[in-house]
This record gives sequence, structure tokens and C-alpha cells, in this order.
Amino acid sequence: QNIVIGNGSDDIIALLAHGFLNLGDEAIMPLPSFLMYEISVKTAKGIPVMVPLTDFSTNLNGLIEKISSKTKLIFITNPFNPTGSTITREEFDKFAKKVPDDVMIVVDEAYIEFVRNNSVYNSLKDPLYDPRIVTLRTFSKAYGLAGFRVGYGIMDGQIAQILNRIRQPFNVNSLAQAAAVAALDDEVFLNKSIRTTHEGLDFLFAELGAMGIYCLPTQSNFLMLDLKTDATHVFEQMLKSGVIVRSMKSYGFDTFLRVNTGTKEENIAFIQALKKVLKK
Repeated sequence: QNIVIGNGSDDIIALLAHGFLNLGDEAIMPLPSFLMYEISVKTAKGIPVMVPLTDFSTNLNGLIEKISSKTKLIFITNPFNPTGSTITREEFDKFAKKVPDDVMIVVDEAYIEFVRNNSVYNSLKDPLYDPRIVTLRTFSKAYGLAGFRVGYGIMDGQIAQILNRIRQPFNVNSLAQAAAVAALDDEVFLNKSIRTTHEGLDFLFAELGAMGIYCLPTQSNFLMLDLKTDATHVFEQMLKSGVIVRSMKSYGFDTFLRVNTGTKEENIAFIQALKKVLKK
């Protein structure tokens, strides 16, 4: 009664927006953030209220300052995409105490399995202690099932009841459900996935540091690196070498690339391609 399954966690984001926003209601979110927050709010005829990051991290005080009588939802991503920054349990608790009782706090934890710092807030370490908190999780990242489109939300029973009333009856197909159940039982793969990610991050930080390239601290499966030059040009040149990374220009970070960790061979190929491009 406290779990809602979705066609990816973005399905649940849309359900929350359509289930709890009326015309002109507001939903507060960081800027930049996962695009589906804004899209879902707008399609529900709500108003997205954006709060710029502070030092590449979620500005919790800024979110509080934007709360009004029209606020119904606040979206938080932890760890944050695309910077990899996090919110500690202490920081979250202080924030939550300032949020009115009638405002829902949606905590998107798509990357939580990769966190190594024990001080980072993890809502499911103490689930359902606060009826305002909705936890979003996905099988797309650590479990490697992005193509199956399975996400889930854990929330107060009354919220779940509303979402189950308005969701499509067959929003997650039977093959995806079977894959998700199998993934939950396959702890060996999950642990290998997390271990490989951590080893990859350690390798990339070491190699990039030796190249004199600054990387943002991260608790996710990706990192952002500052090239001190046009990142889009570097992205385009690396693409010609068959290496796909992401320019952060569309997020307002013109000199940053974001790269996900891969296998050992893929990580080496990335470093080699980057060195080649930067020498030109």
C-alpha cells in the first residue's frame, strides 16, 4: 500500500504532478535539474519555480525561500544530477523542519546505490517516518535495466492510493516486472556494478588529476570535469573517436564535460581520447 510502480521513475513524477497540482499551483526545483520535473509540472498546468544551484549543489535555503501559499511540491535529487553533489542527513532534517506540513517533498534517489559517504541522506534507511516525503528509485542505474523502464516510489499510503487511481493500469509490462524481480534477487550483479563504478571513478580521478584537470566531487556513477575551454568542441572531437561524453553547456556549465564510468577498457579509451583531443 506504500509502493507505486512506474514506467521509469519519470512516470511517477508525472503522476505526482497530475495528482497534486491544480492550475497555478507551484512546484519548486533546483536549476538545472532533471528535465522531467519541469515538463511534468507544466503538463499538469502547474508553475515550476526554479532555484539556482550554489557551488554546484542544491540550494536548500533557496528552496525554502521560494515556498508560497501556492507551493504543493518540492523536488530534490540526491545525489544530484548532473554534478554528483549530495545532501547529508543533518542538512535534510534541517530543511524538512522548515517545509510546511502541506507541502510534499519528492526525493529522487536514482543514484543512491553508488553513494560511499555514510553521512549522505538516504530516505529508505528510515522509510515512511514523514508522510510528506516521497522517495523515488529506479532500476535504470545500478541495476542496469534502463531499457526495461521500471521505477518505483515509496510514500504514505494516502498518496499511493491517489497515484494508483490515476496511473495507467498496464504502465509496467510483465517482462519488465520479471526483470526487476530478478534484479532484486541478484545481489552479486548489483555489488559488482557498484564496485566497478567505484573503481572506475577512482581511476578517472587519478588520471584526470595527473592531467591537471579539476573534477567535481561525486557520489554518483559519473563525474563532471572542467576543461577550462569550450566543452562542446571537445565533446564533438571525442565523438569522432567513438567516445561519447556529454557537454554541460545546455546546463549552463560551458567548460564542463560529464562522463559516466564504464568498464576498465572504456575508461582507458576515454582518457586516451581526451589526451589526444586536448593536444590538438
